[in-house]
Amino acid sequence: MPFLASSFTKPASEIAIDCTALDAFLEDRSYIVGWTPSQADVAVFEALEPSPPSESDHPHASRWFRHIQSLRKSFTKLPKTGKSLAEYGSFVKAVESSLTYSESTIPAAVGTAVPLFAPSALQIAAAKGGEKPKTWEANVEPTWEDVLDENMAMEDEDEDADADPDSITQSAEKPGAVALAAEVSQNVDLLLPSDDAPNAYAYFDITIADAPAGRIVFELYRSVVPRTVDNFLTLCKGDQVSKVSGKLLAYAGSTFHRVIKGFMCQGGDFTNHNGTGGESIYGEKFDDESFELKHDSAWLLSMANSGKNTNGSQFFITTAPKPHLDNKHVVFGRVLKGVGIVRAMESCETNDDKPTAPIAIASCGEYTPALRLADETAAANSGDTYEDYPEDDGGISAPDAVRIAGEVKNVGTWLFKDGEYALAKGKYEKAVRYLDAVGLDLEDSENVEVSVRKEWVALKVACLLNVAMCALKLSQHVSAISECTNVLATRERLTSRTDGLESVVTRMDAAKALFRRGQARIGVKEYEGAVEDLAAAVALAPEDKVIARELGVARRAVREGEEKVKKMYAKMFGIVKDDVKTEQ
Repeated sequence: MPFLASSFTKPASEIAIDCTALDAFLEDRSYIVGWTPSQADVAVFEALEPSPPSESDHPHASRWFRHIQSLRKSFTKLPKTGKSLAEYGSFVKAVESSLTYSESTIPAAVGTAVPLFAPSALQIAAAKGGEKPKTWEANVEPTWEDVLDENMAMEDEDEDADADPDSITQSAEKPGAVALAAEVSQNVDLLLPSDDAPNAYAYFDITIADAPAGRIVFELYRSVVPRTVDNFLTLCKGDQVSKVSGKLLAYAGSTFHRVIKGFMCQGGDFTNHNGTGGESIYGEKFDDESFELKHDSAWLLSMANSGKNTNGSQFFITTAPKPHLDNKHVVFGRVLKGVGIVRAMESCETNDDKPTAPIAIASCGEYTPALRLADETAAANSGDTYEDYPEDDGGISAPDAVRIAGEVKNVGTWLFKDGEYALAKGKYEKAVRYLDAVGLDLEDSENVEVSVRKEWVALKVACLLNVAMCALKLSQHVSAISECTNVLATRERLTSRTDGLESVVTRMDAAKALFRRGQARIGVKEYEGAVEDLAAAVALAPEDKVIARELGVARRAVREGEEKVKKMYAKMFGIVKDDVKTEQ
C-alpha cells in the first residue's frame, strides 16, 4: 500500500493546512519511530536525497515528504520494541489515510506528489496507534546481526489409479510407477483478480503434515466451462447440501490422496478420501463440458474422472505439460498464486503415490477482491510483502535473492523475539527458499561478484541456524538436526576453497550448529551422538559455559542409560539363576 497516491483526494484550492499542527506533528516524529528531528533530518537527507528539495511551493512540503518517505523506508528495517507489527502497520495506515494530496505542491527536486498533513491526522493516528513506542536508536543503519546469532545460547540459560502412471482415475486400484517428467516451466502470470474480472477465483489454504504451508489462489475459466467452474467454486464455498446423501458438499478438510512428482497432485474426494468417492453439486456425476482447453503447461486445474462423462468433485493440478490427457479431462482453471506450494506438495514423500504425511485443504472459498485486499494488508502489516515462494515472483537475480532473504529474515527475528517461534521458523524457511532459488551453483558462478556470493552463503547459514533454534523451541528435534547438519556440510564443502568463501562459515557458526544439533539429539534421546556434538562444540567455543553445561547433561544421560542397561541385565540374569535352581 504505497504512501504516494497516483490520484489526489482534493484540489489544491480546497486544502487547508494547519501549519501549527503540522509543525507539532513533525517535532513529535518520535511518536512514530523514535527519532529526534535532528537525527531524522540527517538520516533522510543521506538515505533519500542528494540535496534538499526546494520548498518554494510550500514551506513544509519537502520536509513532510522526506519524513513520510523515510518512515516508509525504515518501517521494515528498524527493530521493533514494545509493540506488535500489526499495531505499527495500523498506525502507519492511519497516518496515510489522513493525508490529502495536491499536484500544485510538488517540489521540482522531488518530482512526485507531496502528501500534506490534514489537521485530523494526529488524532486519528493516536487513536489507532496506541501508546508511544520506546525510543529507538535510528540515526545508525542497523547491522542486523540476528539476535539468534549474537548469543549462541540465547534463552537456553533460563531453560532446560491404474497401470498408467499418467492417468487421472477415480478407481481404487493402485497406480503404477512414475517416470519423472522434464523440469517444469515457471512462467506463471500472477495478475490478481479485480472487481470486473470475467472469470472466477478460488483459494485453498494448505497444510502439509498438519503444518500451514500457505495459500493457493486459482483462476477459474467460467467463460469457457461455466458448469465445471460453478461445481468447483461451490465445493470451495461449502454452502450446498448433497442431493444424494443430504450431507454438506465441501472441499474443506479433505486431502490430496494422490501425488506424482513431475505429473500432478490429485484431490477432491471428500467422502472416501482415497480416490473412490466424491460428489458433484449436480448429483453424483456430470458430463464433460468442453475439451477446448488443453493440458499444455504446468499449474493447470483439470477434472479427474473414471471415464467419459463421469465428473464428480475430484480434480488435479498439473505440475508439467500432459498433452496425452487432452480430450479426456476437462481443464477449467490454473494456479494464479502459490506455485511454490504446489511444488512443495509434489515433493512430499509418498508410498504408492499416497502422501505419507497428510496434505490437506484446511480451508477454502471464493477469492474475492476484498479477500485479496485483506491478504495484501496482512502482508504489509507483517513487514513482509514478498510471495511465500520465489516461483510466484518470477525470475530472480542473486542480488535480489540476497536482499529479499535478508528482509524476510529480519521479520523472522521480530517474531522470534515475540515468542512466535512457529511463525518465525516459517520466515527463516522462506528466506532460505529465496536463497535457494538462485541455486548452489551461485558458489561457483563467475557472473556474480564474490561479495554477493559470500553474503549469500553467510545469510543462508544464519537462516538455517535460526530455523534450527526455532525447531528446538517447538520440540521439532529432527528438523533441528537436519538444518544443523546442512550448516556443517556447507562448512566442510567450502573449507578447501581459495576464493574467499572458505572463511564464510566461521568457527562460531560451526559451534552453534554442533551445539544445537547436540541439544536436538538429547531431545530424541540420541545421547551418545549428543555427547560427540557437544564435545566438538566445546572445543570450538571453550569459553561458552552453556555448551559445557549441556555436555554435562548429555554425559549424565549416557551414564544413566548404561546403569539402566546393567540393572536390566542383572535382573534378567538373576531370574535365570532362580529358574535353573528350581528345575534342579
